[in-house]
Amino acid sequence: MFEKKNFVLNCNVCDARKIKEEDWASYEKIILNADLLLVDERSKSILNKLPIVSNIDETMELDEDINLISQNGNYEISGNTPVAPNTVICVNGNLTIAPDTQEVLKSIRSIHVNGNVTCPDSLNPYLSMLSLNGNLNCYPGDCIVMPSHFVIDRYFPMRTRQNGRYYAKDTVLLTDGDTDIRPLLDKNVRFKTNRFVVAQKYLEAAVSMVDENVALTVIPSGLTFVDGDAELTESLLAKYGKNLYIYGHLTLQKDSLSLLSQIEKLHVDGNVNLYEEQLEAFRKIPAQYQELCIIADTQTNVRVIENKMHAKIDSFVLDASPDGLVCRNCASVSIHDTVTTDQILEKLRLENCASVQCSPAQRSAVETASQNVAVIQDGEETQGAPSIIGLLGDLLHSRIVNSDSYNL
Repeated sequence: MFEKKNFVLNCNVCDARKIKEEDWASYEKIILNADLLLVDERSKSILNKLPIVSNIDETMELDEDINLISQNGNYEISGNTPVAPNTVICVNGNLTIAPDTQEVLKSIRSIHVNGNVTCPDSLNPYLSMLSLNGNLNCYPGDCIVMPSHFVIDRYFPMRTRQNGRYYAKDTVLLTDGDTDIRPLLDKNVRFKTNRFVVAQKYLEAAVSMVDENVALTVIPSGLTFVDGDAELTESLLAKYGKNLYIYGHLTLQKDSLSLLSQIEKLHVDGNVNLYEEQLEAFRKIPAQYQELCIIADTQTNVRVIENKMHAKIDSFVLDASPDGLVCRNCASVSIHDTVTTDQILEKLRLENCASVQCSPAQRSAVETASQNVAVIQDGEETQGAPSIIGLLGDLLHSRIVNSDSYNL
């Protein structure tokens, strides 16, 4: 077995206040990846002596004991949440703070959230101790929180309360033609949201239920609403008919060509993805959309190199790939200096690779041919930098710990 010379810790909360130097002095390298590091004066001195590489979002110095709540997943603070004085809450997920929790929040030393926080706007003055890696979504305190993408179905109007106020962060949809909206109007119901998607038949009456600054999307009469991305299939037309409003992107399959002639009217909020041979037929139907995107035909002789620890690309392999070469999901890729920039631009595609090594002359072409490549090394600015192979090899000699919280 390999001797464990490195220690790698991945956690939400790392409590280093009881660390002992003799327990860690034998490691050549200690890598700490944490959202929050808890230290005191003594432990700070020890940490400074150890070979530590740290990636810490926040360090908190505490000389006294605390009550730590660490949650890997969504968490809610309500008026009944038991919180002892001097509490630190760490959430790796989304946090919801209910109304009327002012007294609970006063007992909390700090809150650290790797996600989004949703709370009434009345609680803003009590959140000075909040550390957030995400978005803070505040809603009017008199609102009932609904799903962020909320669909008003035919049963919701009869369940609403008088003068009800409802909050949906992103979208409220009123598109079901069988919904009776009279109870909503009679009860003076209002919605707080960013966008209101409404069928044209309801527009005049329903627009009063949202503020004037809310974005409106109106579904024209005669079109059937499809919520989300869709594929053009026989089942889609059988379910929704031949007049469609797609609230998302529409994608055509290889066998979708014969279905285009059945469409009478089409509106796509997003893009239409289709094959080149379908383009002429598609342009014959009355359609509105953002963009037409041609799907690359995968039935070509494109050579693929994928899921390799290390891949080497030279002129020989590119010349032997008349339809091009795709190199994807490889840890490290090296491009021989005999490969020309024209060969890179015309024949090479690099996708989802951790590191690509090339010459300085090749760099601009490599950048153009790359998608989701973490590091491009051209030998100039990266001299002396550790190679990806070396870093991966070090893992064999490492003790790795993944935990919600960890005491050093």
